[in-house]
Amino acid sequence: MDFALRPASIGWETLALVPGTAIGMWVWGKPLHAPFDLIVRVPVESIQACSGRVSLRQIAVAAGAELSQVHGFTLQGAFIDAQAGANPLLDHAVPPATPWIEIAMRMQPVAAYPVAGPIMAMPQTSAVAAPANTSPQSQASASAIEADWNAVLHLETQLGMLRKQLATIQGKLQSLNRDLNSNESVAADNQDKREWQDTRRWLRDASSLASRYIKEADTGVTSMAGNKRRMEQLVEDAKAGKLSAQQIASAQNEIEAHRKTVLNIQNQMQNALQSASRDGEQRAQQVLSRIAAKVRNHNSKRS
Repeated sequence: MDFALRPASIGWETLALVPGTAIGMWVWGKPLHAPFDLIVRVPVESIQACSGRVSLRQIAVAAGAELSQVHGFTLQGAFIDAQAGANPLLDHAVPPATPWIEIAMRMQPVAAYPVAGPIMAMPQTSAVAAPANTSPQSQASASAIEADWNAVLHLETQLGMLRKQLATIQGKLQSLNRDLNSNESVAADNQDKREWQDTRRWLRDASSLASRYIKEADTGVTSMAGNKRRMEQLVEDAKAGKLSAQQIASAQNEIEAHRKTVLNIQNQMQNALQSASRDGEQRAQQVLSRIAAKVRNHNSKRS
């Protein structure tokens, strides 16, 4: 089926990664934040069932994406140009721990395709001048720009939530990064103390990573100090019909690239949050709990 005619998914769909087997993967077509893309998640178990050899080409075919329509793949934050299926990287094995793969399709919105019959003009009042560029192609491109920008705004809301979560866990990491108290120092053996010093390094690294992405959210490309003001102006100019056909095509590419950048930042912030929880907070709590048990045992012997 032509991807332009494919209905948007209402949730994750299960598809066979290997035809005729129970080896599966999850696909979401045309999600809200990426209306012209396919998002694919391949479970580690499915990759293992394929002896660790699952390629982007295999994933695209299993997802029903014609390689002639595929613009490229975003894999672990890196964009890989499909080159109409000719890129040899498409046949390389994907990493087993790949969290998601975004397949960007080469397509125009359906409204940009030729329409049979007359085109109904939009009603206008005499007080409002018609936009300078009102061709069906330009209107469709402006609609695509607005859709991409709405997806960016949705992603930015999620970035704001992630920023709050990173700030919260950073405070926990900083409070955990402390010297052992006197009771803990007496009860802990040398191995415990070495492990706690290693854990404190993990806490510092995790806190530094959280701080990096908090700063990215505050002053990076998604902020007014970054590209946001320019992106907003491009969207407004496109909606007002102030851009030529060449300018509107350039704006569409620029905002699409910005959307992918924001999506990559979101993925990186999620990874930083998971790392801070797993390698920082949880690890520290485990070591401190073990030492606390030794403190209780030491105190019981003294009494």
